[in-house]
Amino acid sequence: MQIPSTLKYDKKGIGYLDEKDIEKRQLILEKRSFYRVLRNSFYSIEGDTSDYIIKKLCEHSLFQGLKIKKMLEGFLKIQNHLSNIDLPVGYYLENEEIWGTIVPYYMNSISIRELLRFPVHDIMDYYYHDENNLRNLLSLYLDILLLLEEMYANNVSYLDIHQGNFVFYENQVKLIDFEPQFIRFKTNSYYYRIILDGYLQLINGISLSLNTRNLLIYSGSSFSEVTGKIKTLSKKI
Repeated sequence: MQIPSTLKYDKKGIGYLDEKDIEKRQLILEKRSFYRVLRNSFYSIEGDTSDYIIKKLCEHSLFQGLKIKKMLEGFLKIQNHLSNIDLPVGYYLENEEIWGTIVPYYMNSISIRELLRFPVHDIMDYYYHDENNLRNLLSLYLDILLLLEEMYANNVSYLDIHQGNFVFYENQVKLIDFEPQFIRFKTNSYYYRIILDGYLQLINGISLSLNTRNLLIYSGSSFSEVTGKIKTLSKKI
C-alpha cells in the first residue's frame, strides 16, 4: 500500500504526520467509512494519493501518546514479516501531542457486520472463493483465522475480535482497527485461549446470523484443530 507522501519519521524511525504540515482545509472527513465509531473521526488529506487516512481520537487520555508510540514501535519490528495484514504506519500530531494514528483505508469495502443484514449468497459479491455458498463461507472462516494466526506467529496477540473489525476488500478479508489496549506484544497460553475463544464466537455469530447452523464449531484447543474441523465440514457440504 502507498503511504502518505508527507509522512515524516522520528528518531526511532516511526512515521508521523503533523497538523502544522497540513492545511485544515485539506482534511476531509470520511463520513462513509467502515471505521465510523463515536470515539474517533477519520480524515483523508486532499491531494494525497496514498492508501492511508488519519484516525483522530475525539478525546485525549492520559498516556495515550506513549501507548500509541509503543504499539507503533512494536509494529515497526514485524511489518516486513506480515504478508496479509496492513498495519498503521504512524501517528498524528496536534499541538505537539499525539492525537491518533495513520491507518489503512480500503475504499469501497464493507464490514462483515454490515453484510450480515443480507442473505448468505450476497457475500459472494464481495468475497468469492468457492461457487458453493457454504463452502465459500468456510473459506472466509479460514482466512479470518489466518490473519489472527499471522499476528500471533509474529508475537502479537490481537484481542479486539468482532464482526466490525474485519472487512471485505477486493475479494479479500482484511483486519482493521489496531488500538493499544487490544494489542499485546506477547504470546502465551492465556492470550492464545482468548484469541481462539474470540474467534469461535465470531464465526459462530456469523453462522447464526446467516442461519447456517450446520457450520457451527463449538470448541477447539488450537488453531490447527479448528482449521481441521473447518476443512472437514467443507468436504461434507
